[in-house]
Amino acid sequence: MMHATHIDAHLLPALQQQEQRLARQFALIGAVLTVVLVSTFQLIEWRILELPDALLVQHAWWRVLPVFVAVVTLILSASPNAGKRATVLLRLLALSVLVMIFGLLATSLLSADGDPRRMIHGLILATFAVSLVTLRGGPELVVLFGLPFAGFLVWLHLAGLPFSEWSFILIEPVMMLGVGLIAAELLYRIRIQSFMDRKRLEQMALTDPLTGLSNRRSIEPQLEGEVSRARRHRVPLSVLLADLDHFKQVNDRHGHSVGDEVLREVARRVETILRREDRAARWGGEEFLILLPETDASRAQIVAEKIRRSIAETPLTVSELSIPLTISLGVAAWHEDSNVDELIRRADQALYRAKACGRNRVCVDPTGATKAQGKPLQIA
Repeated sequence: MMHATHIDAHLLPALQQQEQRLARQFALIGAVLTVVLVSTFQLIEWRILELPDALLVQHAWWRVLPVFVAVVTLILSASPNAGKRATVLLRLLALSVLVMIFGLLATSLLSADGDPRRMIHGLILATFAVSLVTLRGGPELVVLFGLPFAGFLVWLHLAGLPFSEWSFILIEPVMMLGVGLIAAELLYRIRIQSFMDRKRLEQMALTDPLTGLSNRRSIEPQLEGEVSRARRHRVPLSVLLADLDHFKQVNDRHGHSVGDEVLREVARRVETILRREDRAARWGGEEFLILLPETDASRAQIVAEKIRRSIAETPLTVSELSIPLTISLGVAAWHEDSNVDELIRRADQALYRAKACGRNRVCVDPTGATKAQGKPLQIA
């Protein structure tokens, strides 16, 4: 069975948020329908079926429970931020409806004026309706149905009603429970699969398919967010732009498939150097962008030099070839007058200087930096 525990841990928060949004929608719709339908059936019994007053009062008491829960649900789920509260309320609403219908069925069985057949039809409809709004599939429906059903059996046993006199009427509800279990589990699996497919498509849209790094579309919102955070909290922020030197010669000499392997290996080496909070993206072609939160220019320069050395000092082994390669990097640090475009522009200018000074080096934009340097650093 494909349950949430089988989903990657990093997807669980998103799945829980989706479940809570769905629970709120189900809870609001279910609450409105409960108030309308339960009140309507009570009115029908009073004005059309003309039940005896004593039985009518008993039915009214059973119907108070789901109507009360429905009203509370409408009030507490009105906010779009209802969160876990909506999930709990939806389950309480479903449970209260089944408690009501089992109570009405027991009352009808114990009363000479009762109509058990009509209540059985109500139980069938209620079971199917609850199966459509369960959030965790068949097991949840078993609990929601099983609790009031157990109370129903205990009540009739204590009332002294022989099992043989009424057990046959449960054949149809039990069959409906089986259908409901299938429907609940199927709908649950469809929701999970739909969630996974959507996340897979989102991941594909935000990931460079060649290197597995973030793509430009993905990194740009993160840039905006980190610049806003740096401005708000007055924390440092740096950006690196890196470009492989003479990469066209690799493609011309060894072919584009080897060039693709080179890009993948470069991406792998870059990622091994970065911290968990850092972000690397393929900016375009053989160009990479590295986002370094809470990192000033001098520390960013050290990171850039580590990247340069990891590429330059060890040839890339791909497709049984040993390919020497170098990389040039430009470093720009955020300052209070910077926005994203201006920060990227300064990093690009620093990269251009690194290329112009002979490649295989790190250049730092002097704006906001304590030191700019156009030659490789000596880092132990």
